[in-house]
Amino acid sequence: TPTEPKKDVFKGSSTTSIDGKTVKGGEELRYEITYTNTTGTKQTVTVTDKIPQYTKFVSADNGGTESGGTITWVKEVEAGKSLTVSFRVKVDADVNGKPVDNVARVKDGVNESNTNKTHNPTPDKPETGDNSNIMLYTLMLLTSGGVFGAIEFIRMRRRLREN
Repeated sequence: TPTEPKKDVFKGSSTTSIDGKTVKGGEELRYEITYTNTTGTKQTVTVTDKIPQYTKFVSADNGGTESGGTITWVKEVEAGKSLTVSFRVKVDADVNGKPVDNVARVKDGVNESNTNKTHNPTPDKPETGDNSNIMLYTLMLLTSGGVFGAIEFIRMRRRLREN
């Protein structure tokens, strides 16, 4: 009976799975794919993984090569042994609420199957500040900075509105 290949996702070098957890723009994610050869004989195994949407490729380990947005590994795996490969991506800064999902495909000469799907939601556009103290800022700037303080306050308020 074939064992399904397993996929997991981590932040950077952490060993704690973040599958299902929120990730943010600019964070580096590491994906791991683990295959166990249950065919009873040595197999040439091909693992392919499309780089997740809303990310940029950083690197692949264990001889993985990236071409056209897909990473490929071709490895010999003895009967009963396992193979784990991984790659890193950086989440796009402007991901803004779009999920980062990923699935890999594994072929071993006898079986061909997809891994489980990893899923990481992302927050909507980040908040740019807290407007709750605008009156306090106004009062402080006017009393301490006079006209120059008021001009700076207007500039600050415009920057907040633009974001």
